[in-house]
Formats: sequence, structure tokens, C-alpha cells
Amino acid sequence: MPGSRKYYLWALILLLAFFLFGYKMWVPSVYEEDEATIAAVAGEMVQDGDLVTMHYNHQPWFHKPPLYIWLAALCLKLFGWSEFAVRLPSLLFGLGTIFLIFHLGKLMFEDESALYAALMGMTSLLLIVLSRTGFVDTPLVFFITLAFYSYFRGWSTLFFISCALAVLSKGLLGIVIPFSVVFPHLLIDKRFKFSLKDMFWFIVNSALLIALATPWWIMEYQIHGAVFIEKMFGKFTWAIYTSTLQAHSGPIYFYLLVILIGFFPWSLFFPFAAWKRKGNSLLWLWFSVVFILFSFAQTKIPGYILPLFPPMVLLTAQAWPRNRAGRWSLGIGVGLILVLILAAVEILVPVGEAYKPAKPLAEKILKEPAFNEIKFYNYKTWLRGGLLFYLKRDIKLISEEAEVIKIMGSDEKSVCFMDPKDFYRIQSQLPKWIKVGSKGFELLYAQNFRGAVSPASRSASPSLPVNPVYRRGPGSRSFVPPAR
Repeated sequence: MPGSRKYYLWALILLLAFFLFGYKMWVPSVYEEDEATIAAVAGEMVQDGDLVTMHYNHQPWFHKPPLYIWLAALCLKLFGWSEFAVRLPSLLFGLGTIFLIFHLGKLMFEDESALYAALMGMTSLLLIVLSRTGFVDTPLVFFITLAFYSYFRGWSTLFFISCALAVLSKGLLGIVIPFSVVFPHLLIDKRFKFSLKDMFWFIVNSALLIALATPWWIMEYQIHGAVFIEKMFGKFTWAIYTSTLQAHSGPIYFYLLVILIGFFPWSLFFPFAAWKRKGNSLLWLWFSVVFILFSFAQTKIPGYILPLFPPMVLLTAQAWPRNRAGRWSLGIGVGLILVLILAAVEILVPVGEAYKPAKPLAEKILKEPAFNEIKFYNYKTWLRGGLLFYLKRDIKLISEEAEVIKIMGSDEKSVCFMDPKDFYRIQSQLPKWIKVGSKGFELLYAQNFRGAVSPASRSASPSLPVNPVYRRGPGSRSFVPPAR
């Protein structure tokens, strides 16, 4: 390929990647529950300045290691309090993964296979979705891919550094996956050596891995003791294999369905690649270890399987036909994904925003003149990370009906988030000056500002009235639902 044509082609591919991963990725409000939680935790890190212990609603949060939170907090400081800042690290890790897939393809195969792999990788639906949102899966897949690229190049030190950063991204998976692949591959390729030089570098690099990966874990243990170990390693690591967390269950073939949809349309061709058995043995080991590891876990979430996408992409690209029909099929597949992403961004995202109450409610409350005096409460309904992120305030959790009635009847300026059905059940016991704001079908807030807040606008909903009636109460107007 002539040099100038090659550069034009790469410029086109780069623009395509930025479009697929970055086009209007800042428009949607944060997605509940995982992304909103990440955003809230990163926001609290900016607010309290604690770079060691992460907090959610000002309580220690031990769900994930800190690397993505550190990067998201840095972006919030640099670019302001926005969805773009929360998602920027994920976008960059996604693009970096495509870059590594291409160069790994060049090492293992040839330029054409590497090019096909880059195009298939950047048009894989699951990688696109996760790269456009703030999830910890994208740094994990990036550093695991970097580890295997380093291994294939023979760069042992970079391999261990990549594993250390993968551990800081998502825990022990950062070493379990690479080492579960590399050691069998060394045996299969008969490259396992016991020379003094190799042993020396293995010890040095292992020490480097420990030095990079463990200080945060040690500091957290010194601060929080056994509670940290129990939650980080027990509840949020080992427990995903032994029990179902937060109702995320699925059959043993769950990830076959995820691959079919998340790797579409290339997943339709992958069985042919498997049948031909072309490709490097490292790729097949990589794919098999990740697939088996998560298929037998009791907790199943689509993003868990993302680390097997790079080997799938490379294996499929290697087996892809090199004739005219193959090139036309590749172009049609890329075009199809472009149309799907454009339709999703322009049509589905705006529709979905109507069902995401956190940001509109927070923006309404933020405009109130008494905002700095308001105390926030959450009654029974699950606490949305989006509210914490957009309000930048802690929200006290309450579970007793009597406590809600007491707070709403006091002189304290307060907002209480709750499910609409809970509000209507206790409404007759609340003072007449209580006002109500709502967005969507599932979240409502009762506000006790004693005239400090303008009446909240209402949204259409089968369970909440479209045209509220107001009547005079002591000191202000109060919301009264029409008779049913």
C-alpha cells in the first residue's frame, strides 16, 4: 500500500473510532446503578480529598480498587463536574485497547489481519457501550491486553507492570487472567526455562508488581482492618463465584448470549474461525480462560466478559476471507454498526433520559435559593448514585415512616426522596405545606421549605397526576392529588 494512501486510511479509521466511542458520549446523564456509583464516588474523592479510602454517601466504599476512581476524580478536577469527565478515562482506555489489538495483530499475523481486527474491535457493540460510559471494565481489558502484548514481545517488565495496574483496576483478576494464560502457554510452546537469569528477572519483576499493586491495599487494611478484607476479597471478589450478587444471575450459557449480541455482527462468523482453528495458541488460551472463568461464576454481568474480546477479534480477523466478498462483508458490517450507534445516540438516548429521574430532580433542587440549607433524606427506595453526584451532598437513609412524618413536619428545610406509592400511603399524615416534585414513574421527592421553593413542575405518569391542584396551607401552597 503506498505511503500516502496508508496515512489517509489510518486517518479515516481514527476518525471512525472517535465517532463510535466519543460521539455525544457526554449527553446522557449517568446511568444507574454502576456508572452513577462510580461518578458519585469519584465526586466525593474530589470533595473530601481522600485518595486512599473511597466513599459513597460519605461511607467507606470497598467495592472496587481505586484506579478508575482516581482517574475520574482527576478529570472532574481538570474538566469540571460533568458526565464527560467521568467517562473520559473509559473512552481513552477503549481507544487504547483498539490500538493494542492492531499492533498485536501485526506481531502475530500481518497488516491486513491487524487492520481487520482494529475495525472489528471498534465496531463490537459491548466495547462501544462500555467505552462510552464510566465503567472499570475498560481499564481492566486495556491492561490485560497490554500484558499479553508485552508477553508476546518478550518485554517481561512491562508485562508485570501491566498486571499490577490491572490489579488496581479490578482486583485479583488482573493477575489471575494473565498468569493463567501465560504459564500454560510457556509449557505448550516449550519455552519454560529455569536459567538463573530468567529466575532473577522473574523475582525482580514480581517484586515490582508487588511494589506497585499492594501499597493501596496495605493502607486500606491499616485503616479499616478486617472489614476491608472481608468486603473487598469476600463480598465483592470471591462471592461472585459462590453466590448471586444483586440478582445478577444467569444460566451457564449466559455469556454465549452476551458474545452473540456484544460482538455482533462478527460473532456470527466467529464459529467459522473456531472451526478453522487458525490463530496463535496464546489467543485460544486467552479466550478459553476468560470464558470458563466467568461462565462458572454465580454472578453474571455482561461487562465481566470484556477481556475475551481482544482474542475473539484477532481470531476472527485472521480467519476472515481475503477475497472481494470478504472485504464487502467487512464494510457492510462496519456500516451497520455505524447506523446502529447513530440511531441509538439520536433516538434511543433521548427517549431513555425521560426514565432517568436523578439529573432533572437534582437540577430542579439546585435552582432553589435555600439549597445550602436543605437536608436530604432517602426513604426506603434505593439510593441513586446520580442524586449524590449531581447534588454533591450526602443523603441520610431513613426506614421508619414515623421519622419521615416527623422530618416533614419540622421547621427544618428538607427533601425526602421516596417511591410514589410510599408517599401516597403516608400523605394524609403529612403537613399541608409539603410540596411534591417528580420525574418519571419511580421516584418522587417531598419538600418541606415552608414557602422557600416554587411549586415543582410535574411530568406525565399513570401513577402521578399530570395537572396538580394547589390549595393554601399554613405559610405556603401545598400539593393535593386529585380525587381518585
